[in-house]
Amino acid sequence: MTEEAKLEELPIHALRSALKDQKIKFTPKDKKVDLIKMLRSGETIHKPKEIKRAPILGENKPKKALAIVPKEIREDLLALGARGLKWTINEEAGCINFMANIPTCANLDQSAKNILLTAKSAFGGNLPVETGRPAGEPVEWR
Repeated sequence: MTEEAKLEELPIHALRSALKDQKIKFTPKDKKVDLIKMLRSGETIHKPKEIKRAPILGENKPKKALAIVPKEIREDLLALGARGLKWTINEEAGCINFMANIPTCANLDQSAKNILLTAKSAFGGNLPVETGRPAGEPVEWR
């Protein structure tokens, strides 16, 4: 008989011990066919997989967008400015800061509609209405 017939007649534990003697890596899930294939080739079929990682941005970091207020909302911002809205542009961070009742900030690299909504939200449109006891009334704890 040939070597092929002899290997296929061996039990799995004998094949695994032969692989251990040759220092070939195998897993307990390997089938008998795979163990025989590894013995014949002299190499394992379990090659280390490349680890997928997120790219490091370093030099390939995208440049920041220019800090420019959209033309579509300039008139609206000036109208809000007449109502008391103050705004400044932070070129380093690429955002616009709005100061009114509530200080807010909007990234200039987004849609004009979102920037305008942020400007309007600086007024605190729906401020909560305080309800409860009038000032100066004593509190009873139970």
